[in-house]
Amino acid sequence: MLTQHFDAVVMLTASDWHAEMRSNRYHYASRFARYLPVLFVQPDVAEPKVELEQSELAGVSIVHVYKTYGWTQCALLRSLLHRRGITSPLFWVYNWQFLPFIELGGAACIAYHATEDYFSPAFNLHRRHLRDLRTVLRRTDLLIAVSEGVKASYERQGGYRGESLLLTNGCDFGFWALRPGERVPPPRERVALYQGGIHRKIDFALMDELVRRMPDWEFWFCGVAAVNMPEWLSLCCHANVRYHGKLRPEEVRSLALQATLGMIPFVQKDWIFERAFPLKAFEYVACGLPVVSVPIKALSGYADVISCARTAEEFQAAMRAQALTRNDPDALARRRQAAQAHDYEIRFAALCSAPALSTSSPRLNPHDPRRWSPRATVFVRASLEAVRRTVRRWAKATMRAVIRFGTTTLVACGWKGAERLEAEIEAGCRKLWHRLLPERG
Repeated sequence: MLTQHFDAVVMLTASDWHAEMRSNRYHYASRFARYLPVLFVQPDVAEPKVELEQSELAGVSIVHVYKTYGWTQCALLRSLLHRRGITSPLFWVYNWQFLPFIELGGAACIAYHATEDYFSPAFNLHRRHLRDLRTVLRRTDLLIAVSEGVKASYERQGGYRGESLLLTNGCDFGFWALRPGERVPPPRERVALYQGGIHRKIDFALMDELVRRMPDWEFWFCGVAAVNMPEWLSLCCHANVRYHGKLRPEEVRSLALQATLGMIPFVQKDWIFERAFPLKAFEYVACGLPVVSVPIKALSGYADVISCARTAEEFQAAMRAQALTRNDPDALARRRQAAQAHDYEIRFAALCSAPALSTSSPRLNPHDPRRWSPRATVFVRASLEAVRRTVRRWAKATMRAVIRFGTTTLVACGWKGAERLEAEIEAGCRKLWHRLLPERG
């Protein structure tokens, strides 16, 4: 059905395809690419240009585009679509800051994938960004949310009123699960694994106490660690903590198959409990691991494979109890069944059956007068933003020129005569004039 309505999928992200771990973006891009060419757009070029790079996945091209959002970036992306003959793209949006291109790019359908609740105070977004996000939501044909909490927030605080679909995070079961006939080393005893980003989501105070309480256990961490985090550096000083660094997915899988259980020791805040659905949860389960997690509403229905703990004492008790089930055949069968039910193949099939993607109902033509009003709004905002950037550039140039002129004047006053000072002032004014109003032609 996708090929009947679209000729490409344009994923608008703030990601780095090569640096980040396999995420929702990877899982959906790899599945879209079976049917349509996928352009994975990431704004990471300092100059106003666009470059294409072929990824390791057939059908997925990485688009490196000018990192400044606005008209120039929009024109570059529109030109790219024109050169490739793309006339009916599906815009798959993660990054709302591509607003001018989202509005003017001629999408046949716009889907917004809400993986985080950006309306939560925890993200501390500027009101201008929230305003732009609400504008994108008004243009969105289909909202995909990873949890009920995220969906409710985008409808309540974002004002979204269109078609929506709840697709929780899952796992690539065929990749993570033990394959028939595969031989791997037997799991280690008393090894707790955390895989994923090491940043503000982790409750380092909880982990520090837990590591002290369980000196007979090893705690393995892998993933990208945020810089300037003294709590993380302090945790790594414990003898039973081992940081494996950033690993390839195959290496993460190898560690998981050797571990005793998986951990989700996140901070116990509202934005975690109400809205989170950790991607790692069912990846652990697919590897046969029992999981011990802080309370998360979206995981509360899976108590047979994911245990809940709040304090270090509760974590310790749950970990010791769940370790006994690591190789239990019945427990392994339950985990395998639960992971299969959350396979991304099932998620993708549910997505493709959404009316916004599977029906041929007419959508507004990009040149329809009914779109002129939102187009005019985007035009005014983008123009004001361009003026603001220009004024800021001129203000910086003026400040640098005044500082340089003042320094030169002080030196002249102390060491040179009046005639020389007058010449310095005249030369400084002339330079400032040409800097602010350069001659053309």
